[in-house]
Amino acid sequence: QVFRLPALGPLQLQAMACPGESLNGLINMRSTVCLNESSSHPATNCFVDDEAQLRSDADHQLLLNIHFTEPVHVSALRVAASGEEAPVTLKLFAIKLNMGFEDAESEAAAQELHLELEHDAQAIARLTPLRFKNVHSLVIFVEENAGAEVTSLRHLDVIGVRARGGSMLETRAAPPAGKRARAAGGGAVAELAARLSAQGCEEGAARCLLEVASVTGKEVLRKACEVFLAAAVD
Repeated sequence: QVFRLPALGPLQLQAMACPGESLNGLINMRSTVCLNESSSHPATNCFVDDEAQLRSDADHQLLLNIHFTEPVHVSALRVAASGEEAPVTLKLFAIKLNMGFEDAESEAAAQELHLELEHDAQAIARLTPLRFKNVHSLVIFVEENAGAEVTSLRHLDVIGVRARGGSMLETRAAPPAGKRARAAGGGAVAELAARLSAQGCEEGAARCLLEVASVTGKEVLRKACEVFLAAAVD
């Protein structure tokens, strides 16, 4: 279900049964890639609330592979665009890693959206919660726009909540300088072990291992597996 709305605050999101807040602060920009993005208007532009835009290059299609730094529950998308360059048909995929255009066109989407963006409008697209629960990645395929040769996206907010609870507004006190390196390593191990434990099946654990192996060191991954297996045996 899609709503044409002005800028939304947390209370308005709650009133529309879209629980949560912007999860853009949990997006890993280093591992997030967008296929067919313009080099002068990359995907990072659309996650910043200003006039910078994400624009396509060779044609109107875009394929945005978003990776989060921790598991999240996604409940909605807020899209800001206008005119014939605005995206219209979106296909969303969860628990998919590094999809290409052929994959996005041939595979069944977790959900398909049809946006109706008027001049300088924003739209809130509410998602089916169970299909985007406890995800570490989200793929957004812009299949069609309103008729232009290229697609422009002024802003994109991924809305939801952290799977482990807690607000994005919460801050943690920085550890003393001498302990930062050890804390960082220990925190990474604990996070990966928790992610493995959160998976409900062997396939989920395997996908989790494949994902984290591509973005973290082998030693951290090995220690996380040891913690996970020790907990499973107990």
